[in-house]
Amino acid sequence: MRFSSFAIGRPSSQSARILYHLIRGIPVLYRRKLLLALLQSLNGKADVLQFQKVLFLLTLQLKSRTFEFVPYHKGCFSFQANSEMKVLERQGFLFEEDSTWHLKSSESWAKQLTPADRLGLVEIVGEYGSWNNDKLVHWTYTQHPYYAINSKIIDKHLNHIDKLFVETARPVSNCRALYTTGYEGLSLEGYLNRLIKLDVKVLCDVRRNPVSMKYGFSRRTLQKACEGVHIEYLHFPELGIESELRKELKTKQDYEDLFKIYDRDTLPRTLLKQDEIADLVRKYDRVALTCFEADPSFCHRSHLASAVETRCGNEFQVRHL
Repeated sequence: MRFSSFAIGRPSSQSARILYHLIRGIPVLYRRKLLLALLQSLNGKADVLQFQKVLFLLTLQLKSRTFEFVPYHKGCFSFQANSEMKVLERQGFLFEEDSTWHLKSSESWAKQLTPADRLGLVEIVGEYGSWNNDKLVHWTYTQHPYYAINSKIIDKHLNHIDKLFVETARPVSNCRALYTTGYEGLSLEGYLNRLIKLDVKVLCDVRRNPVSMKYGFSRRTLQKACEGVHIEYLHFPELGIESELRKELKTKQDYEDLFKIYDRDTLPRTLLKQDEIADLVRKYDRVALTCFEADPSFCHRSHLASAVETRCGNEFQVRHL
């Protein structure tokens, strides 16, 4: 349930909004409690970059691994954590000003964590909470170089030798392949890391309508995220399946009947788009087709990939992730 807006009659001030949530007993998700506890432990104020870095180190410490991270513009970055902070801002628990998070809630959030997570929080904040941005960036880049591979500020923080170590952490592949992947069951970060580690250069979204209730997988958000990790995003709606045809899919036979229609009607009239994907593989070597389903046998992308492979005379391999 979202609380980005409040119904008539609900309190309008920020502090009253927090009180409203607490009095009505509306639960704060555990991962949001962790974020609030961290910000509170940082004396209620933290630079956005500092907060991401300390959260990254905290996540490595905790067994729950509540948040995942990708190598982004300024190193390790969690899209989900950033999104959750925006939700907490709308709910009135905190606010952002001059790229700094400020806590508004006086609730004791650390007490609402598990004992193990509370101990981890104390240890991480005790060790890294007083570090400035430069020190945090240098530490995370040198200790976890994979997360620095897409950094735009690396020259400011690392010397030549350190940058060589970062380059050795960059995934590189010499194979030529057309991958297919679904985002079902994955976070945005887990999904992107899968592509990065396979050195995928282009992501082809073959959904007819690229919208999703799952955070991060609607077109605009996914495209921005891909660009931030140096993966080109392209949308091929012509290669998708009309949503009307996807209703009432319950059995394997239902899917097989649907794909027969796809093979018969859609693939023959989209040969130019299939050739376009083949050309992308020839140019960039590693291209991925994406849709929702985790199992490629329940997704049209497997039929599309086979069609592209056949048209190219098996120039490259199809690999289902």
